[in-house]
Amino acid sequence: MVTDNIGVKSVKLKYFVSGGIVESIDLVNDSLDVYSVELALPKGSVKDGDVINYRIVAIDNSSQLNIGQLPLSGYFTFKIEGFQIPVDRYVTDFNAIPNDFIGTDFTIKTVSGFDSPALNSAHPYLSPDTDNTNYNFTTVLKYPILLKSGGKMSFDEIVLVEPGDAGNKFGDTDFWDYVIVEGSKDGGRNWKPFADGYDSNAQVAWANLWNKTIVGNNSTSVPTKDLFVKHQIDLLANGNFKAGDTVMIRFRLFSDPYSHGWGWIIDNLAIQDFETAINPVLLSSGEVILYPNPASNQINIKIQTKSNIHKFYLKAYSASGKLVFSQVFQVDSNQFYTNIDVRNFPPGLYLFTLEPENSQVITRKIIIQ
Repeated sequence: MVTDNIGVKSVKLKYFVSGGIVESIDLVNDSLDVYSVELALPKGSVKDGDVINYRIVAIDNSSQLNIGQLPLSGYFTFKIEGFQIPVDRYVTDFNAIPNDFIGTDFTIKTVSGFDSPALNSAHPYLSPDTDNTNYNFTTVLKYPILLKSGGKMSFDEIVLVEPGDAGNKFGDTDFWDYVIVEGSKDGGRNWKPFADGYDSNAQVAWANLWNKTIVGNNSTSVPTKDLFVKHQIDLLANGNFKAGDTVMIRFRLFSDPYSHGWGWIIDNLAIQDFETAINPVLLSSGEVILYPNPASNQINIKIQTKSNIHKFYLKAYSASGKLVFSQVFQVDSNQFYTNIDVRNFPPGLYLFTLEPENSQVITRKIIIQ
């Protein structure tokens, strides 16, 4: 909107691309005080990462040709985000902090309590304080993926978003907040899920932490790296996509009114990594709960996994490194519970290790009183 007491002679858009030559375009007077123009950037004139600098310059009808501009000094800026050519696979541990994701709702950084960079929602994420209002926080991978038969996606994650009421499933009114991975075959106009959305109830350890510290309607609990769980998605399983499709991929956190928490963290992302894929990790740190800590009579061990575990060794070491306990458990299930009598353990700090077959060793430090 441009106004002047004796009238406006002209309104122009002045812009330049990444330090280049300043260009000028006339704005058209659409209505009484409204001027507009479409900035069309010819193919090849900009590339991913370029920055557009622009300002609006108006001249009045006086003989002095007075000039006004917005902003008063300098320029507004925005960044060009471009998609890359489609690829068969995409893999990152985020340590190089790749500029491969579009959107400011997620950032790649190392957060307190973690060892390396990962893809993070805001911590905490926001929730609207108005009825019937929702927020969707998203980030889109710049590399479209050419789907193949047997294609899968895997990543390590922690999800601390508002859990739905007991008995509710994704899509129900009382499912509340959730996270979801989606694909688009039409350039981002329409999105479909690769699998159902999920929340903190997806893992017992996540749900327990969410409920540990509630202030008002919000969870103020903060996770540690021990809660990471490996998540694997079959990209073709639900029928929304088929081999041969070229899809854009986005990660989305949905937030409904009045309650929020720490959010979502994603690490070690691998999409159709056929070349280096090995047997999937059968047990993640976040799927194992040892409690209480400190302990005096017994230690409870609860495991909830997506894949069956055949057996594992449980060992305990004293602070000096001496092996003081060892037992093998036959599981043959994706859920397991047991307890260990520690009344005969001398008080002190102990390192407990769970050693499944063909999987990483899970460690916990437990104080016995």
